[in-house]
Amino acid sequence: MIRQILVPLTGTVFDADPLAAALSLARGFGADLECLHVRADPGAAAMGMASGDMAGGYAVAQMMEVVEQQANAGEARARRDFDAFCAGSGLGRAAEFGLRTGQEAFWLIEHGRAADLVVLGRQRGEGDVDMGLLQDVLLGVGRPVLLAAAKPPTVRGGTVAIAWKNSAAATRAIAGALPFIEAAAEVLVMTVGETQAGEAGPARDDSLDRLVRALRRHNPNVAAREIDQGSATPAEALLGAAHEVGAGLLVAGGYGHGMLRETVFGGVTQHLLRGAPLAVLMTH
Repeated sequence: MIRQILVPLTGTVFDADPLAAALSLARGFGADLECLHVRADPGAAAMGMASGDMAGGYAVAQMMEVVEQQANAGEARARRDFDAFCAGSGLGRAAEFGLRTGQEAFWLIEHGRAADLVVLGRQRGEGDVDMGLLQDVLLGVGRPVLLAAAKPPTVRGGTVAIAWKNSAAATRAIAGALPFIEAAAEVLVMTVGETQAGEAGPARDDSLDRLVRALRRHNPNVAAREIDQGSATPAEALLGAAHEVGAGLLVAGGYGHGMLRETVFGGVTQHLLRGAPLAVLMTH
């Protein structure tokens, strides 16, 4: 069961989607919510500056002052947004504001390890998904991580889609998503057809059938679909099937082949994360 949710507050307009998702989940699960703002460290910025091309004590001091001003403005905005959020959400004491200084990923991991779920925003600044932050948190937190979308996921009465691949990563993601699966009105387990070569030739992977039988012990309304991708990529085919059934949450594993940053997420997973118009839940 999900009783504690962590969501970062960046002090920018991009906090709206993760806050809306966290509120929907807090209400649906009866969970408490921790909103964590991490201030930039002017000292760390100065050290990085001193080791770079820019030199001179005056330049470093100027940079520290700028970073401090930006940190103060970001914290003030985050606190205002939190106060407005609490006033409009009705969560009251079920929501709290936390403040740290330093690297955001480090503190999200530290606080996230005491939470049941971490909710991250899909957009930072002018870019899309911050893959570096997402990978750092996934690798370090040991908890399910939900990447929010414009539409908050529905906890009860909605449809959960699962992108299944017979792998440990996908299995862990499903385990982390069990509270959502148990509360859903419908669950669709999707797989893009693959054959596995054995000694006697191509053999059907029956892991999909086993998974469906197991999940029906948690929710009787579980169905499976083997998707013919046609001319689409596997990720496009999976997202298309999820859209057809009106899924509000996609559960996916990190289909990478190593622990280096560039290989933590394979191409299919990166496409799902960047292109999904719905919330995505993952667990490393």
